[in-house]
Amino acid sequence: MSPSRRSPLFLVCEQAIFFFPSRGQHSSDPSPSLEHCGPQPSILFSLSRALTGQASILPCDGRAQSTQGRMGWKAAEKLFRHWKILRGDNVMIIRGKDKGETGIIKRVIRSQNRVIVEGKNLVKKHIKQGQGHEGGIFSIEAPLHVSNVQVLDPVTGKPCKTGYKYLEDGTKVRVSRGLAASGAVIPRPEILKERQKPRPSFVGPKDTPVELVLEKTYDAKAGIGMPDL
Repeated sequence: MSPSRRSPLFLVCEQAIFFFPSRGQHSSDPSPSLEHCGPQPSILFSLSRALTGQASILPCDGRAQSTQGRMGWKAAEKLFRHWKILRGDNVMIIRGKDKGETGIIKRVIRSQNRVIVEGKNLVKKHIKQGQGHEGGIFSIEAPLHVSNVQVLDPVTGKPCKTGYKYLEDGTKVRVSRGLAASGAVIPRPEILKERQKPRPSFVGPKDTPVELVLEKTYDAKAGIGMPDL
């Protein structure tokens, strides 16, 4: 052995062997010492590039597996631009633990492509006690992906796809589509005509009274309300 070449260093623990390769020896090169790992499923960690964060994992058979890039990458979910399922629709769940059950759309979360069906897809949630409410374990409705529900055909009562078409007078309406669909018009839910946050019925401190709003305070001919120049 030349003085400039150092032999690899092996550190044996109970469950793993840490391998420090010598200078000029690649971490993926098989070493004769790998066959002495024993019957236990020990793992050989190559720490030759630990300082750069590119350490590799070697099983006992000498095959290298890089740990760089192990974390999964998920692309951003593409949001739907045109929604055909609205709040208040009567739908059927076609996937999941509540498959085959029907319910009313309680909320539409367009920023997540999710909907909440009233009384369906219940999950347990721990809520801490706070001011005005008690703590405990409660059942709440978890969101469902919009592709897991379908609107019920108003004629056949079966789940169907929806689309849009124009009537003779130019009105744009929703219609049922599919093999088992009747093609009937799916009316918009009446709940959409109601405001989620009702208008206040009382006059606030920053509201202008109606009589002051309707008061005429400007007349160009009479010079009322003209600015002083």
